[in-house]
Amino acid sequence: MKVLKKSHYIIIMIIVAVTCILLISSGFFTREGKVPNELPSNRNEIELSGSVNSDDLKLAVQLKNDILKQLNGKEYNASFSNDEYEVNISEEYINKWIERIAINKVMSGKTEDIKPEEILEDAISNALRYEVTLIMANLNNIDMSEGLYSYIEGTKEEMMSIDTAKKITDELVDGLGLEDVDELFFEYDVDHYTNNYIWLQLRPEYEKENPKENNETMVDYTNRILDLYHEDINTMMKSFTKIE
Repeated sequence: MKVLKKSHYIIIMIIVAVTCILLISSGFFTREGKVPNELPSNRNEIELSGSVNSDDLKLAVQLKNDILKQLNGKEYNASFSNDEYEVNISEEYINKWIERIAINKVMSGKTEDIKPEEILEDAISNALRYEVTLIMANLNNIDMSEGLYSYIEGTKEEMMSIDTAKKITDELVDGLGLEDVDELFFEYDVDHYTNNYIWLQLRPEYEKENPKENNETMVDYTNRILDLYHEDINTMMKSFTKIE
């Protein structure tokens, strides 16, 4: 069995968080445990109370279906605009976020007092945040083709080379009803990896404009520039209004 390095444990935590989120204001990790190169989520902070297993994930998928039924056929697609852009979010993508939020509820043991309307609102907010992040990538001329593909493929290969991470990945594929590992990385979680990739491309610019202070630890510095990045995303998000 391959010996896990410290970096491997970080990777494992990332893939666990990836599928159990949802992406938006709290963060994937607590302040003490934030991974420097990982872009944290901004809502629905994950609270893992045990190991990932496919049965819990299947339960979460069923919870998602129950939530959709309780919404009683409500239309989930949403459109937003500001002075420069219009974004259209599909029902399929919003449903993915509803499923992720359901996974978070199951994994954190918070399946009581489910409020479907609030979950839908969080799902739409997470989806909008992703669209805004893509706009920021476009404004900064970030390569979203070969560079992104290489990043995801490299992450997948790293995962599959670590026994513990591979086991977690297999549980995710089975529990979510996916065909294979490629579907997990390049379809189901592609937005997560895209977010991370965009941050890695933008981080040097944020570091250039906001140098590390002498009294800052690397964790504090990383938190600070991440906060600045999220402030920029939040500012752009606030400029959008929903098209009724």
